Amino acid sequence: MQSPYITRIQVDGMHGQFNVDIQLKSGLNVLYGQNGRGKTTLLHLIANTLELDFDRFKYLRFELIDISVSNGSVIKIRPEKDESGILVSLDGNELQWREDGSENSNLHRRILRSVLGNRPNYLPAFRSILERVRNDSFLGALTPSQQQEFDKIRIAEARVMREDGVLPVRYPSRTEGPSLTAQKTLQCRQWFGGFSPIIRYPSIGEVTDKLETEFRDAELETAAFERRMFSDFFLGTMRALLSGQDLPSEQEVETLLQRIRTAVVEEESNPEPYEPHGPQIIHQLAQAVDSVAAEAARAGAAERRVLRLYADMLEQRGRERRSSFEKIKKFETAVNKFLDNKTLHIAEGRRYAPRSRSTYVESENYQQYPLTSLSSGERQVLTMLFSASRLSAMSGSFLIDEPELSLHIDWQRIVLAELMAQAGGRQIIACTHSPEVGADHIDAVQVFNPIPYRRNNNQEVVSDSLLDDSL
Repeated sequence: MQSPYITRIQVDGMHGQFNVDIQLKSGLNVLYGQNGRGKTTLLHLIANTLELDFDRFKYLRFELIDISVSNGSVIKIRPEKDESGILVSLDGNELQWREDGSENSNLHRRILRSVLGNRPNYLPAFRSILERVRNDSFLGALTPSQQQEFDKIRIAEARVMREDGVLPVRYPSRTEGPSLTAQKTLQCRQWFGGFSPIIRYPSIGEVTDKLETEFRDAELETAAFERRMFSDFFLGTMRALLSGQDLPSEQEVETLLQRIRTAVVEEESNPEPYEPHGPQIIHQLAQAVDSVAAEAARAGAAERRVLRLYADMLEQRGRERRSSFEKIKKFETAVNKFLDNKTLHIAEGRRYAPRSRSTYVESENYQQYPLTSLSSGERQVLTMLFSASRLSAMSGSFLIDEPELSLHIDWQRIVLAELMAQAGGRQIIACTHSPEVGADHIDAVQVFNPIPYRRNNNQEVVSDSLLDDSL
C-alpha cells in the first residue's frame, strides 16, 4: 500500500506577497522557477507540516494554508487572529497539535501522522555548509532558550529513531544521530531564520561512518547465516548417508552437478571482499565438482543425496549473500556512475591497509583515498544518494532544494533518475533554477510562478526568509 502524499498546496499571502496554488503527484515533481519566488519557503512549509512542527509557522507571514492529501483529507493552517499562535484543522475539525503530553494532544498528533504519512527527508540548498556541523564545539555556548530547543529536538528525534529501531541505546552525546540533527537544525535556524525545518542532511563523515556500520552489519548477518548453514549441513549430511528415503535418480545427477557448477561460477565471478581465503576455497570446490563429475556414473545413493544437499546449500548461500549486500552494491553502482577515473568501494579490498577505513575511493592506479578527498560535486552526489536511500524516514516525502548545486551539466540531467532509483517510490519534490535538472523528466516539471497577493495598502511587505532573497 502506497504511503500518503501531498496532492495540492494553496497558500494565501505567503510573505505578504504571493498566492500559491500548486498540484503535486506521487513520484517525481520538479518545480522550476526564478529566484525570490518562494520555492525554498514552499519546501520549508511542506517539511514543517510533515514533521508536525506547526510552531515553525509563527516565523512565516501568511493568511491561510490548505494542504490536500492523497487519502482525501485536507489540513488547514492559519494564524490566530491576534497572531499569538497557530491553528490547525483536519477536515474542518480543529486539532490540539502541541506536544503537551495530554491525551487529546497525543491522539490528535497520531491522527495527523496517519493522515500525512512518515516524516520527510529534506535536503536544503545550504547543505554544503553543513559539513562543518560535526564537532561538539561548533554551536558554542547555548543560551537557556537555545539549550531548551536543542534538548527538545534531540529528545523528539531520539524517540522517533528508537521507534524505528535505528538508534542504539546509549548515553546522550553531541556525536550521536539525534544530537547532530539538533545541532544542524539549531544552527540553520540561527543563520537562516526560525522557519527552517528539521535538518538531517548528513556530513561526509557521517556518511562514511554509517556505510561502514552497514557493511559490518552485512558481514555479521552473513556470518550468522553461514554458522547456521554449517550446522544444518552437518545434520543434512548424516541424514543423507543414513536415510533410505528421497533418493535422486541417476538422471538427476548431471542436473545437480550443473547447479553446483553454476553456484561456483557465480562465487568466482563475485568474490566477497571481506573473505581473503574465499577464492581458494571456491577453486578447490570447483576441482572437486569436476572430479565428482568424472565418477558420476558410479555415484551411489548416499553420494547422490549429498550432491543434492550441496546444490541446495550453495544456492541458498548465494541468495543470502546477495540479499545481505544488495543494498550496499546498489549504492556503490549508483555513485560510481558519477565518478570519473575512480571507484567507490564499501569493502575491505585486498590492497587496503589493515585497520584502515573500509569505505574509500580508489583511483585507476590503485591509490586509495578517504571520502573527504572527493570534489564538492562528488560529495553532493554521494550525500544526496545516501540521504535518498538511508536516512531513517524511509517512506516519507523526499524534498530537495537545488539538486544541481556543484554538479556538472551532464550530471544535472541524470541525478534525479538516480535519486528516484534510491528513494524507493516515494514522492520527490525538487526545486531548481536549472532547466537541465528536469530535462529528462518533462512530465514531472512545472513552472513555479505564484501570483501577486492582494493586500491592504497599509500593510508592510516583508520577507520572512533570508533564503528567498538569495535563492
